[in-house]
Amino acid sequence: MPAGASSTGAQGGVGGGAMQGSSSGTGGGPLVSSHYTLSEYVGPQIWTQLTRTAAVDAADRLFVTDGQTVFVVEDGVPSIYLSPADLQPANADAGIISMDVGPDDRLYILDRGVPAQILVSRGPHDVSILHGDLSAARTFPALLAVESPDRIFVVSHYDGLFEVTPNGIDLLYGESAIDASGCAAEDLAVSQDGRLFYLPGCNGSPLLSGLTDGSGVGILKHEDALDEYYFWMFGGIARNPPGGVMVNLVGTIYHIGTDGTATELNTTPTLNDVTADWIDFHARPIEVGPTGNVYVISTETIYRAVPD
Repeated sequence: MPAGASSTGAQGGVGGGAMQGSSSGTGGGPLVSSHYTLSEYVGPQIWTQLTRTAAVDAADRLFVTDGQTVFVVEDGVPSIYLSPADLQPANADAGIISMDVGPDDRLYILDRGVPAQILVSRGPHDVSILHGDLSAARTFPALLAVESPDRIFVVSHYDGLFEVTPNGIDLLYGESAIDASGCAAEDLAVSQDGRLFYLPGCNGSPLLSGLTDGSGVGILKHEDALDEYYFWMFGGIARNPPGGVMVNLVGTIYHIGTDGTATELNTTPTLNDVTADWIDFHARPIEVGPTGNVYVISTETIYRAVPD
């Protein structure tokens, strides 16, 4: 699909009627810029291999991890935000598998402990346990997204999507709704206005969207609608502050609105142009800052697309 082209139309499905939206932001402005300048933001520095999770806060600081340490990147300069020693009091065998920044601007972490737990950080070298036992989420919790400090969503392999509140853990969308089929953990994004975007992760899975109150989930975009090798080549979903999500489709970035409209980002150079190995962007996270900057994280290098 040529740069700037669109593929329109929400797709039908369970709860599909809930998927109403606009292709413009506050005051009618576009949700995406007409052009972005793409460049390397941070090359390999203080980490060896970054994992498939990242987060961004209200100050446009980017959080990435190698699974043991959380790094923060501010104005292109990385530093250690949470060290293994910081995390050990919460879990002696801490392993970071998913992160998100909540509307309170705190960093939330899904830790792979047995049982898995949710940690929260209020600042550098400061971390505590928020939910110490996610065993009710059954098998292998893998993804975390935060709507509010009192409403956190966790995806568990094989079982589906759970909501975690002070009252406990409840299954929100089970396998019958999302067809998890044992691979329910590609990526998840939740907006603070009560909408979730979710890719189960199986070959040929559609991109799903629904309301976080559990009123329904439906297909927002079919797997082959963008002619991008199906969604098994999917890289990640990013919450887009003005609305909808940005997706990384292994070298191509799209904005997908809540009505299913897809707009390819026009970047110079393209992600495909910055590396000879397109697999660098397979199953890799993407984040969008409040400035509109788009970050795509490969295993060692972070790229940033800045709207013109």
